[in-house]
Amino acid sequence: GLHVEASRPDTHIKIKGCGRGSRIRIPAATTRPGGGAFNLGSFTLRDVELFSESPVEFHMCGEVAFEGCRLINENQRAHFIRITGARRVRFENNVVSATRPLAESGVVSPARVFERVTDSQRLVRLYESRSEEEFNALVPEVSLELARTDPGKRQDFASELERMLGGFEMPAYQRASFHDFIAVMREDQPNESSLRDTLVGIRASSLRGAPGVAITLSDAADAWIEGNQIDGVVSLYGDPGDEVLIEDDLRSLASFFRQGVFPFVNCRTDLHVSDNVIHRMVVSGQLISLLKLFESNTEARLERLYRRCFLNGNVFSSPDNSLVMEHLSLTSNSFEGQGGDRRLVQAGAVVAHAAIHVGNYAPHESIRLLNLARRRDMAASALITVVDF
Repeated sequence: GLHVEASRPDTHIKIKGCGRGSRIRIPAATTRPGGGAFNLGSFTLRDVELFSESPVEFHMCGEVAFEGCRLINENQRAHFIRITGARRVRFENNVVSATRPLAESGVVSPARVFERVTDSQRLVRLYESRSEEEFNALVPEVSLELARTDPGKRQDFASELERMLGGFEMPAYQRASFHDFIAVMREDQPNESSLRDTLVGIRASSLRGAPGVAITLSDAADAWIEGNQIDGVVSLYGDPGDEVLIEDDLRSLASFFRQGVFPFVNCRTDLHVSDNVIHRMVVSGQLISLLKLFESNTEARLERLYRRCFLNGNVFSSPDNSLVMEHLSLTSNSFEGQGGDRRLVQAGAVVAHAAIHVGNYAPHESIRLLNLARRRDMAASALITVVDF
């Protein structure tokens, strides 16, 4: 396999594959000199499937690029891809999945559901797989066995599973994946590929509830994040924390802004985020803590953040996003959240010197976007509730 003995700033690495036929695995035991981070002139990974059980870190690289890749990090303990000190970053047309262990996420494991159903040992073992590779190796045989099962036994199995589901609390999308499987099991002659697809769907819906940290940009490098599906958190300016900006925080910041203080200092870089599906985008826990203490620390400043940020045509599938930069343009984004039950849901919070909102959308009126900007403009954003401070 590929082994980088030592990384140097004058070294340029480009790995180009042919899609899912080209695979790189980084095992959990991987350690490298210099704390496990690549220090290179540039690094490009194109059309490759990468499975990593360890964090992948880049430190002081000139340029880091991932193009057309499938990037998988399961059973996450820290983060997936973290980039520090780069001049330029490109993520284009990738599928990224970063998930925490189901047992630690509060999500109902499919193995727990199936172990309550008669004669489901094969399915329990399938969903006890620790990786996608292990799951994919087992699922064809399990699907074939289910397709060849006596129709009467399949009907009984489907009915018992349906009853058992009522005893579990789970999100609607996860419950729907089980019902898709039940519907196929009740067919007279179920197709093996249809069974396999529904089994894969159950796993995917369960992992959706255990997102990890997919990408961390520790510094405000010029960056393009375009055309990706990112099942995980994208964190700007460092590692994310547990706290979020709430209405009281923005009220306190608004009173500080009204004093005429300009808190953005040495912001020089651009961030372009377009045509992605992203679980959540946040700023670092350290920056959130700073913003919460701004009112009591009048000397604090927001240094070396993004000067300009353009978010166009993205889908943010979870609430509590946070966007902090000098100038922000939000155009034609969809904030899906979990609204609709009359509870107010915070799609996210914007803190900027200037913010432009054009044509953004939320599926329910209960999903709100908090907005604090000294200069602001709204144009045709009536399809999402924007709360100004």
